[in-house]
Amino acid sequence: MNILHPLGSSDHNMLSFTVHIDCEVSHAEREIRDYTKGNYDQIKSLLADVVWDTVMSGAVNDSCITIQRYTTKTEGCVCKTQS
Repeated sequence: MNILHPLGSSDHNMLSFTVHIDCEVSHAEREIRDYTKGNYDQIKSLLADVVWDTVMSGAVNDSCITIQRYTTKTEGCVCKTQS
């Protein structure tokens, strides 16, 4: 990392650095759902069972896990399409 001179009349110095990253590109097929053919009565029923005040008053991580569980349950209510 290099500390450079301020830009213009700023009292903050600029930083110059290089980030080295290694990543892989996934070529997996995406899963796409056809929401025009969803079973919305079933989705509403599943989500009506959630005590949302309890879910949202918990720790953020716990709330996210609970919401993810219900999202997973509702995935079966909407058909997959070809990607």
